[in-house]
Amino acid sequence: LTGWVNTPENKGLFVTAEEFANEIARLSVDSSNASRRQDFDVVRRNSKEINRLIGDDSRAVVTKPEDYTFLTALQGSINHMHFASESDDASSNLQEGVKDFTDNVGIIFARTEVLTTLAEVADSETDANRLTDIVREIRVLAVQNLEGDDINNSGYIGDTPEEYGLRQLRRDMAATIKKEDPPYRAIEQRYLFGLVRLPDGTWAFKDPGTGGGAYGTYSY
Repeated sequence: LTGWVNTPENKGLFVTAEEFANEIARLSVDSSNASRRQDFDVVRRNSKEINRLIGDDSRAVVTKPEDYTFLTALQGSINHMHFASESDDASSNLQEGVKDFTDNVGIIFARTEVLTTLAEVADSETDANRLTDIVREIRVLAVQNLEGDDINNSGYIGDTPEEYGLRQLRRDMAATIKKEDPPYRAIEQRYLFGLVRLPDGTWAFKDPGTGGGAYGTYSY
């Protein structure tokens, strides 16, 4: 959430994923409106852009801000949380929070896989009625990824894994941080961006001006 060394504008990995998801949802709404106008050129153009923003591999190594996609930013945030939960001073609260995060994020990856397929089909579909149906489903999935699936009796949107979106993941992350004792306080960016994992698995700070920030074989 706080920031990361090679994301666009050094924003947090999860924040970067949220921004991609928001733009994907915006394009899906724009496509839905365009399909009602029978403006299928806009639909096809947006479908291509949606797939570009999603990306094609969450495991890709990212070294530059322009290499980020929704999938790599979201996977990067998961990796970051796993490493935090495995540190020597990680609390049981943090470990439990990370486990819940990992359990609940799966539905977002599943929706995204379907979303990618539908966007590919929309790019080549010629039947107007079928294209309109596809675009409607793209909009549903894109908005669910951002905001969750349904409102239950508690008033929250998405309180089960099947209903989760990024909004629910952020809410749960905030709740986990709030329960930390002593209270969690984000470190200054000059230290954050100088934190690296050494070959022996330990962590160390280095001069923030020298770059870096690699987790194993992944660079986020």
